Amino acid sequence: FATNAFLEITQPTNLDSVKKGKKIKLFYKGYFLDGTLVDYTPHNWAFEFTYGQEGQLIEGLQLALRKLKKGEKAKIILPSQLAFGSEGSSNGAIPPYTPLVYQIEIQDVK
Repeated sequence: FATNAFLEITQPTNLDSVKKGKKIKLFYKGYFLDGTLVDYTPHNWAFEFTYGQEGQLIEGLQLALRKLKKGEKAKIILPSQLAFGSEGSSNGAIPPYTPLVYQIEIQDVK
């Protein structure tokens, strides 16, 4: 799906695809390569957004999501340029030039 990035669908489905303009609900956990948890959706609280809108997700997740469907779970490994790049995250939690691993579950697509 992108150069130097990795996507493994760990639980495939044949349900609705993620498409631009659709409302997406997902659960995610973001990790450093050493397994340290750095970001996540709280238990029972899905992240909800309209797919394709600017500023909702980092570039690598935008690219990966268009390959996924409702109900699917996936593991995504992003190089730093598809995550927070040379700047790092605005809150300082993720340093510059840091690759990230995400576990994602697409709860809903409507």
